Amino acid sequence: MGLDLSRILACKPRKRMLVLWRMITTSPLGVDKGILFHTAPTLKRRGLRWAPRSLLFTNMSFARPAPGEPDNRASLAKVGNTKGLVAELAGIRISVAESPNYLPKVIAGFDSLPIFHDDRYRLLLKDGQGRWYLLVPRGIRTSALPSDLEELYACVSKLNEPWVLYRGSHSDISGRGGAHHAFLSEAKSESQTQSNEPLCVNTKLQVDFGHVSSEMSRICQAAYSLAQDLASTAAAQAVREFAATDIDLETPVYWEALQNLDREIELLSKGPTAVHVLTTCGIGANELGFKRMDDYITRRYRGLNLHVEQYAPGNTKWCVD
Repeated sequence: MGLDLSRILACKPRKRMLVLWRMITTSPLGVDKGILFHTAPTLKRRGLRWAPRSLLFTNMSFARPAPGEPDNRASLAKVGNTKGLVAELAGIRISVAESPNYLPKVIAGFDSLPIFHDDRYRLLLKDGQGRWYLLVPRGIRTSALPSDLEELYACVSKLNEPWVLYRGSHSDISGRGGAHHAFLSEAKSESQTQSNEPLCVNTKLQVDFGHVSSEMSRICQAAYSLAQDLASTAAAQAVREFAATDIDLETPVYWEALQNLDREIELLSKGPTAVHVLTTCGIGANELGFKRMDDYITRRYRGLNLHVEQYAPGNTKWCVD
């Protein structure tokens, strides 16, 4: 690597990784920006909180360059009062959907979902043009604990300006077979005093980010529209009246209201809009297709999705800590 090992060996063992990363990231060659997309424990020193604490962890993986992506290296630098790894990355600024405060607690949030429900393991994102994406905690699959996804949703909810950063560009998302390695970050409020400065962000969580299939996107968009129709029905209004009360699910009048809401969802899932979408997507207007549409309408009605607020091109500069 062309490094002066005597500088590393002269340090106490616990400080050697600090010295190593400073030497690599301040060298003329810099470091591949894929180093930002790892799942290993990180250093705690300001400016290096993105850096792996060791390179000996098993199952470490890094984001590979997208096809045709320029080899723009990353380097350690100071931007304003922030020190971090400066790299060119693409990104999306996100926000949580409107909080479902119109729903009683027993049918709102992740706790109300079945234990093997897909929304426990992935979050759907929607942009203003009706395009849908998936956001999954990095390394989490259907065998993961639900609390990991809830942590992701809660983390996004608390961030002032959350960004999902990844290497590549927005235009190659839909054309790639797999998801992007990405990380959730928060923009620092005092960052970017000048428009040409890198935007300073703090890393929060490693995630996978990808475009859903065109068929799934049409289903999600139809379900989103039907969920809005559902919210305006008399059945939904009746359930909404219980939102401010701590009522037992077994109370007869409440149970009847929930049953009426389920029937309304079932009617919408078998209506003309749903039949058209299921047919054009090749799923089929049958009981299996209706159950799938019913499921997606319910998800969108509960408001457990995110919004894409802004896209940043792949040549945007970021100072990552």
